[in-house]
Amino acid sequence: MGDTVFPVNADISSGFDSDIFRFTIGNRLFQRPNLEIGLALGFHGTDFSLYIEGEGTVNGTPGQFRSETRSVFAPLPTVGAFLNARPAEKVQVNARLDWLSLTIDDYSGRLINTETSVSYSIHKNIDVGLSYRLVNYRVRVKKDDWNGKVNYQFNGPSIFVQVGF
Repeated sequence: MGDTVFPVNADISSGFDSDIFRFTIGNRLFQRPNLEIGLALGFHGTDFSLYIEGEGTVNGTPGQFRSETRSVFAPLPTVGAFLNARPAEKVQVNARLDWLSLTIDDYSGRLINTETSVSYSIHKNIDVGLSYRLVNYRVRVKKDDWNGKVNYQFNGPSIFVQVGF
């Protein structure tokens, strides 16, 4: 990452952390009592942080404990679509897709953020539900002094409680 060289037989550890910030505003294009479909514009920002640490060499001096950390905030605008449906009185189904693909000079990237959920109303203002989310980034850099790519994806289910006022 920096000037640190980790020998092949070194014990090292690494880690990765990300925080995601989203803001979306939408407009319903189609609305019925139990169905709405619309388009959205938004902002999807991810704060990436990664580290590597262990016994490394710096300027040829071996055996020093070193830790290298890098952080970057990646703000991206998104366009999206959403669907909200109520197939039964107490059941709601939601789906959304946010997307961006962009190339500027030597940099290109793509973001897909999608989520589906189903919830059940246990009280007038309280829903419980299950959702599944997928976030996928692809970033490429093609320059004379550095070529590389990052593929980052997380996905999985969640259970939730939603309270409205």
